[in-house]
Amino acid sequence: MKITQDVRDYARQQNERIGEALAEIQEEVGSIDPEAGMDEMSKRFKEMGGELYLDADKVKASGPAPELPKHKASNKALG
Repeated sequence: MKITQDVRDYARQQNERIGEALAEIQEEVGSIDPEAGMDEMSKRFKEMGGELYLDADKVKASGPAPELPKHKASNKALG
């Protein structure tokens, strides 16, 4: 049936776009070392007393948050 084929074609196109988007994201994220980031934040957590709820002044005194990598504002593959 034509409708069935149209749906299959549309699904294939969507899967291709998603695959392109995932490849682009993996390329960007590949340069980030998650272990190093977790180690750094774990160290800061322990330095600040290891408490879940913190005083706002303690947080400000600990310094700025680590700089995150800049990502693209939009993803070309997703339109």
